[in-house]
Amino acid sequence: MMMKVVIYEDNLADLTLMKIACESLVEEIEFIHFKDGNKLVRYLDTADTEEISLFIVDLRNGVFCGKDILRNLRAMPELDKHPIVVFSTSNYFVEMVECKSLGANGYVVKPANLEAFEKAVRFIMKTWANTFS
Repeated sequence: MMMKVVIYEDNLADLTLMKIACESLVEEIEFIHFKDGNKLVRYLDTADTEEISLFIVDLRNGVFCGKDILRNLRAMPELDKHPIVVFSTSNYFVEMVECKSLGANGYVVKPANLEAFEKAVRFIMKTWANTFS
């Protein structure tokens, strides 16, 4: 069965790096990407959310702040048990605590160098992608 990961990310370079980092993982992964929060919310209105394994949310995004997306996801009872990980360049402790209080299962700071970025993505996938069943 293919794993589905919903990614809210406005930086296409970061998205590409996430996909490359996951190529070495054993499982097949379908990335469902949104850079517009309105489109993500509309998608979830009709999607089979049981098929989604993980949400990865960037905080710094254009249309919707990542915190708004987090609030929207956690307001949906059908996503109660789904893991949501914030993957952001922000390393402010206050934001990390706020995201946890909004329902994020994890918060990972995006590293600046390529090797560390790939390791961070693999860590997210190995830690949270298979926790929802």
